[in-house]
Amino acid sequence: MYVRDLTELYQNNNQLTRYLIIISFIIEMILSAILLLFLRKLTKPIHILQHATRTIASGVYKDRIQLKGHDELSDLAYSFNQMAVSIEDQMEELAQNARDKQRLIDNLAHELRTPLTAIRGYAEYLQGASTHERNRIKATQHMIQEIDRIKNLAFKLLDLSLTRNSSIELQDIELMTLLLQVEAVAAASLKGRIIRLVIHNDSGQAKLRCDVSLIQSLLLNLIDNAAKASPMGTEIVIKAYLNPMIIIEVQDQGIGIEEGQLKFVFEPFYRIDTARSSTLGGAGLGLTLCREIANLHGANLEILSELGQGTTARLSFTTPLQPIENLEIPHRV
Repeated sequence: MYVRDLTELYQNNNQLTRYLIIISFIIEMILSAILLLFLRKLTKPIHILQHATRTIASGVYKDRIQLKGHDELSDLAYSFNQMAVSIEDQMEELAQNARDKQRLIDNLAHELRTPLTAIRGYAEYLQGASTHERNRIKATQHMIQEIDRIKNLAFKLLDLSLTRNSSIELQDIELMTLLLQVEAVAAASLKGRIIRLVIHNDSGQAKLRCDVSLIQSLLLNLIDNAAKASPMGTEIVIKAYLNPMIIIEVQDQGIGIEEGQLKFVFEPFYRIDTARSSTLGGAGLGLTLCREIANLHGANLEILSELGQGTTARLSFTTPLQPIENLEIPHRV
C-alpha cells in the first residue's frame, strides 16, 4: 500500500489561493481606479455645465464653457455659450435701460423742482404781501413763465413717448414745399427775436418720403435751438441739397458749442447754456426728440459746431426709403 503526505501540497494550494485572492484584489482596485478615472473624465463636461448654470443663476454671465471635440456634449456646450451670450446682452440692455430711466426720472425731478419752487415763492408773495399792482402783475408773469416751462416739458416728454411707441405714416412731399411750410410756422417766433430765416434749396424738384408732421417738428426744433443760440438781428439758414440723397442743414450764427459738449447734446435734459435755456423755456429735450424722429426715418442727425463759429445741424436721409427719382437729379458734390 502506497501512502503519501499531502500536507505540503495543501499548504502550497492554500498559499497559491491567497496569492490569487491578493492579485485579484489588486487587479480589482486597479480596474476600479481606471473605471473611476474614466467615469470622471466622462462626466467632467456635465459637471462643467452644471457649474456654469449655477454661475449664470447667481448673476454672473461672462463665464463660457471650453470643451473640445465633436460629440453631443461639445455641441451642447456651444449652444450653452450662445445662450449665455444672448442672456448677457439682454441683461446689459435691461441694465442700460434701467440706468437711462433712472437718469430720466432724476433729471425730470430736477427740472420740475425749480419752476415749482418759483411758483410757490411767487404765490406766497402774492398771498402775504401788500404791494403795488405793477409788482403783482410782474409776479404773475413769472408764474405764467414757469407754468409754461412745465407745460413745454410735459409736451416734449409726450412727443418722445409717441415717437418711440407708434408707427409713422410715410408720404411723398416736395422738399421745397416742406421747407416753406416750416418757414411759415417758424416766422412768428423768429420775428419776435428779430431773426431772419433764409432758405437755400439746391435739390431741384426732389421729393422727401417722410411723416410730414414729424419732420416738420424736427426742423422746427432745430430752428428753435438755433434761434436760442443766435444774437438778435442775425440769420438762420436752411440748406437743402442732394449728395446723393437728400441732406438738410440748419445753420446759425450763434455762440457755438465746445467740442467736449457735442457728445452730450442728444442726452435728455442736457442743456449747453442752462441759464439761457431756462430763461427761454428750454427743457433740454428738443435734440433728443429730433434724434428719435430721424431714427424713425432711417436718417442720420449730427451736430457740427465750433465755439464762436455757430452751429450746423445736418440731417442726412441715406436709406433706400427715399424716392428713386432723387438719384436722377444732379447732386451737389
